[in-house]
Amino acid sequence: MLQGLDLNFKNVTGVKTTSQKILQKVIAFEEAVNEVMEKTQYVDQLLSEIKECETNSINERLKEIQKIIGDFDLGDFSNLA
Repeated sequence: MLQGLDLNFKNVTGVKTTSQKILQKVIAFEEAVNEVMEKTQYVDQLLSEIKECETNSINERLKEIQKIIGDFDLGDFSNLA
């Protein structure tokens, strides 16, 4: 992205290309943030359910939480720590 800093803004093609690349990065970032938020809300829901559920169904919810954590690790979210 630093290549866009040296652009001459009279070079419309270069500006359009760079701005398109930035737009794609922003959209990908927004989608990743939305995915993290959705999964976090689901984990919060599962944790709330664990507080009120019977002991024999806790394991199912914990497995689901572990799967979500595993998805973070396998995806591009490994640096969330």
